[in-house]
Amino acid sequence: MTGFRKPTGEFIRIVLSLLVIAAAIAVLVGITDSLTRGKIAENQKKTFIEAQERLFAGAEFTLVKEIEGDVRSIYLANGTNDADDGDENVALGYAVNVTVTGRNGDIELMVGIDVDGAVKKVIVLSSQENAAGANIRGDAFLDQFIGKTIGVALGGGENDVEAVTTGTISSKAVVKGVGAALDAVRQLGDETQDDSDDSIDGIPVQPEQLLPSDDPSITGGDAA
Repeated sequence: MTGFRKPTGEFIRIVLSLLVIAAAIAVLVGITDSLTRGKIAENQKKTFIEAQERLFAGAEFTLVKEIEGDVRSIYLANGTNDADDGDENVALGYAVNVTVTGRNGDIELMVGIDVDGAVKKVIVLSSQENAAGANIRGDAFLDQFIGKTIGVALGGGENDVEAVTTGTISSKAVVKGVGAALDAVRQLGDETQDDSDDSIDGIPVQPEQLLPSDDPSITGGDAA
């Protein structure tokens, strides 16, 4: 019967070398993953701020509320309103960040809502929708939401929008997201209306009546 052969020094050196190489690879993968995540987060923040700027050019955006659900956050936009003789630091509306589920995954939206509670603009921040569903990014679909108010739906009514061709599921997801944004702003108005006289149809328009002084804020950068 052959006895157990003791590993040679060469064998041990090979094993140790492989272990060192494996550890080095693991460290490099971790560093690469960390850098990639950081870059992705940076790009997402840039896209987020640029979208806010597209909704309300030159405005300052103040975080009003973070929410669990389809609506993730609501920002109040303050700036110069030409309709008010160029008055500065007036409320222009809200930028609402929404995430809903489409056919192929999450669809992230930025919905601009004016102080009258109507949609100003809808921007698709990210989407995994393909084929016909990808057309939800197009102006032909998104511009239909401009001026819509609570109760927006797919259909042919005055407050309805038409789905993109063969992209009904994706279209319904966007409609749901816009509706959630409108509802969230309306609810925000209901929560503050009793304590504020400066509101339009229950929608608060003065940031100092909504926020403590230490709330974070984001200022829009250059237009996208």
